[in-house]
Amino acid sequence: MTVPDSLSEHGHDALRADIRRLSTLLGRTIALHGGPDLLELVERVRKESRAVKQGEVVSDKYSLPALAHDKPGGPPGRGAGGDA
Repeated sequence: MTVPDSLSEHGHDALRADIRRLSTLLGRTIALHGGPDLLELVERVRKESRAVKQGEVVSDKYSLPALAHDKPGGPPGRGAGGDA
């Protein structure tokens, strides 16, 4: 992602600080309402997504489908145990 020329250094720093605050609030909300296991899953997905975006090879153990099957109930939209 590139920063537009019209965004000053101060504006860029302020934007980064806002994003950091929002991500912290989101993490706290996920932990509070979904529990630490959900927060851990979200963090693993976030880290893997970032690695894929940067062109890094990610182990199959941590592929997004494998992460979805890590949770009780399997992938989103499926019944208990991951059965359709």
